[in-house]
Amino acid sequence: MDPALSAEEAVRERQRLSEERERAAGLAFARMRRAILRGWPQDVPRALVLLDVDTEQVTRYDAGELDDARARLDAYDVLAGLEIRPLLEGLGLGLGVAGRRLHELRPAQATLAREGGGPPIAVTLARLLKGSCGIARTWKSDAALDALAARHPSRLLDALEADARDLAALYRYGRLHNWVRFRWYGYDARIPAPWGDWDEWTANAWIRAAAEAGQPLEVVAERAAPGGDPWANAQWCSVYDPPGYLPALVTAQRLIVPTEDVQRLRAACPGAWHAPLPAEAAGPSTAVDEAGGRAEPEEARILRIRVELDLQGVAPPVWRVIEVPAEASFWALHVAIQDAMGWLDYHLHAFEVAGPSGGLPLEIGIPLGELAVDDVEPLAGWTTPVLRYLNPERSLCAYNYDFGDDWRHRIDLEAIAPRDPAATYPRCVGGERACPPEDVGGPWGFEAFLAAIADPAHEEHESFVAWSGGSYDPAAFDPHAVTFDDPGERWVGAFGVG
Repeated sequence: MDPALSAEEAVRERQRLSEERERAAGLAFARMRRAILRGWPQDVPRALVLLDVDTEQVTRYDAGELDDARARLDAYDVLAGLEIRPLLEGLGLGLGVAGRRLHELRPAQATLAREGGGPPIAVTLARLLKGSCGIARTWKSDAALDALAARHPSRLLDALEADARDLAALYRYGRLHNWVRFRWYGYDARIPAPWGDWDEWTANAWIRAAAEAGQPLEVVAERAAPGGDPWANAQWCSVYDPPGYLPALVTAQRLIVPTEDVQRLRAACPGAWHAPLPAEAAGPSTAVDEAGGRAEPEEARILRIRVELDLQGVAPPVWRVIEVPAEASFWALHVAIQDAMGWLDYHLHAFEVAGPSGGLPLEIGIPLGELAVDDVEPLAGWTTPVLRYLNPERSLCAYNYDFGDDWRHRIDLEAIAPRDPAATYPRCVGGERACPPEDVGGPWGFEAFLAAIADPAHEEHESFVAWSGGSYDPAAFDPHAVTFDDPGERWVGAFGVG
């Protein structure tokens, strides 16, 4: 170090050199080739699945192909899996992996102390996957894997591949945070991830670097993408860096993404499709118009959407046509549908959209945590742009409101049109007939209600008229009378978070 430097300059120079070394070490770790291994049985494997962490390519090996697997492992610097050392010894590689890093993915601790005393809480792999990555899946027992190995070898490889993909998600989360997350009935604890390396860039390091560069990030949050395109659920986030505080990820809807929810992140590269960002961080739009040329920015466009309530033939259809900003989230669309239809937003809702690459349908709504039905967790509507799943290629989806009455709506994207600079969005531009009253009992309850209020001699006429406020007209609807709430204010009112 230059002796002519002042004490203050010397401190800054040491800090700069330290940061450079840290950055170089992080890049070196990032360049290491890594693989997840899942074999069965562990001691003498007869089947093996190898997942390349970088490319996410999966290779499956049966008993006759294990020599190929052994040769393939020479290309990797890091090998990770469950009981990884016994597995490699079973493959005859106990001494053949010297100099390589081995990462054990079993939980680092078996239990957590229960607050207030009582028996400890078991820390299981399944609970860590659910808490860290939002993955809920029942792992097959050793006996079940033995049975598959004996009777259905191909199904055994299917099960091992599913395990490897889940392990890769947990491995990625641990690398990104240096810990994994245990959430269970009110408990939210961080458990060290032994495979996380402190020289490697964590989520916080990525966010700090993005803040310094003014660079938006592409982020997958809340749960790992279920197969297919691993970035299918990604959203662009700008980085808010207030003085005196840690920088934070902020979505286009001005919602903060908690760092602990981040599953993946990368620099948002120009040319990638993205949800619209605040103007200070937005990248170029890549949308195309119907003629194949570049379209206007999403901020200059609107989505014209037809919403039709399925009354299963008990009454004439109730429908609306609404226009919402092209950058709207599914939460904003939910609020617009509620206001245009005349619902009161008393109950849960969910959109059902086609999954990526034609896979299983996805639900978008309100994540329920431990209350999720069948451990299927919807994507959060407020972080999911409408155009990601409702667009000219996939113009239909479903919207279900009130899972008790089960009001099902067909959602049809009719057009993407230029925004009228004189108009205020969202707006309702068409529709017919009044929305059923809340809690009337679904389509069949609505049918009974209509019959009763239309017939003064009906035994329930007076009670239904009084219950509905005395002025329900099923034919009444005026699109010009619709007013729309601010979706951000509705969100704050629903969840009590400003």
